[in-house]
Amino acid sequence: EKSLQPLPRTRFGVPDDAFLGLAIMDVEACPERKNPWAHVVAWQHAFGDSLSHVLLMKIRFGKRSRVVRDELLSMIGNGKNIRIIEEMFSVEDMTRFQQMADVYMSLHRSEGYGLNIHEMLELGIPTVATNYSANTEYGPKYPHYFGVDYRLVPYRDWLGQYEEKNFEWADADVDDAAAKLRIVASLKQ
Repeated sequence: EKSLQPLPRTRFGVPDDAFLGLAIMDVEACPERKNPWAHVVAWQHAFGDSLSHVLLMKIRFGKRSRVVRDELLSMIGNGKNIRIIEEMFSVEDMTRFQQMADVYMSLHRSEGYGLNIHEMLELGIPTVATNYSANTEYGPKYPHYFGVDYRLVPYRDWLGQYEEKNFEWADADVDDAAAKLRIVASLKQ
């Protein structure tokens, strides 16, 4: 099996010496579950608008979730260190994209398995993830797993995505996530 090289950061306008965070999610069906808003807030709390700390959020939006894109762009505002990537990658380029990261972030409210989390941990990439759901079964086995504190909050399933009508899921503590992001960044220096 040939070894893949990371995609060039210049393709995304990221300096080679920047601390690079990645978040990868599909928000087509249930944006609340992937919680992209928390990713923006945590990165902003951790690094402000520092251009030497860049977050690339690879997000797949659907017709019903375009409003989420608008909300995220509004939250990001004039900040140049958080960017939304919407292009589709081949399987090989997705792996190469993942390999670019200095840190991976998943501030989900619930995960079935958390494939991206597991893949990033296997690649040796420090991973800051809500310490809730399936990733708690394998994450703590990795020395570069940083579980984020959370509180359970009620969620009303307005779109009927789930069989159970009223339930609770995790709301990641963005300040704890920001503190863990700063720890990973300090280890990288």
